[in-house]
Amino acid sequence: MTTRHFEKTKRLVRGMRTVVQQDWFGRDSWRFLLPAIVLTALQLLYFPLNMVADGNRSLSIAVIDDSIPRVSLFVVPYIVGIVYLSTANFFAAGLLARKHYQQHVFAFLTAMLIGFGFWYFFPAYIEKDAFDPAKNNPFDQLLYLLHGGDSAYGQHNSFPSSHVYYVTVGLVYLMKTYPQYRNFFIFSIVVNAASTLFTHQHYVIDVAAGFGLAAFAVWLSDTYLTPSYRRWEADANIMPPQTEST
Repeated sequence: MTTRHFEKTKRLVRGMRTVVQQDWFGRDSWRFLLPAIVLTALQLLYFPLNMVADGNRSLSIAVIDDSIPRVSLFVVPYIVGIVYLSTANFFAAGLLARKHYQQHVFAFLTAMLIGFGFWYFFPAYIEKDAFDPAKNNPFDQLLYLLHGGDSAYGQHNSFPSSHVYYVTVGLVYLMKTYPQYRNFFIFSIVVNAASTLFTHQHYVIDVAAGFGLAAFAVWLSDTYLTPSYRRWEADANIMPPQTEST
């Protein structure tokens, strides 16, 4: 390698280090939005993964799942869950304390990547029963549209339920920053999970796996990933804004 090329490489490495060694979680600049933007963009892999994988198994536990009635009213919290999981990272960026935002990012990313792995290597589908929506029941109509929309592309991502693990991870960290609303967040987590069952969008095992994945992602983030990242921040002299205590 010539001296000229060596100097170019050094400048490139120095430039990359300068880019990386920034405070990506403090609200003193626009940079705190980038983790939210990246995570939300990665979520869009949901659609191509549905197209490349072939769902060849149903994980229904008949004695349990067949006994769960379809309750169209639950389409409302289900749709609310869709809206929230699509925007959860921006809620985190805007509302969480700095440390909790970091924890959210690593937990959300962990749950997402593991979920993608299951969908690709262990694709599973939901057997949805056809039904005629009541003309005078708007909830029936909404649920009918929801089922129809799902059938427009491959359905190979039932296990674990992303509806459960995305919403649960997001609300866990909101609960940490705003413990005074703990009961509301717990209620929301439960209703969100119930909505996936009573709309017949998921089986019980999908929901259980979604909770399990969320719990693992939160544990891994809080115990290992975030502390490691914060130690790196300290070593790199990346200090949080003075207005944030965590």
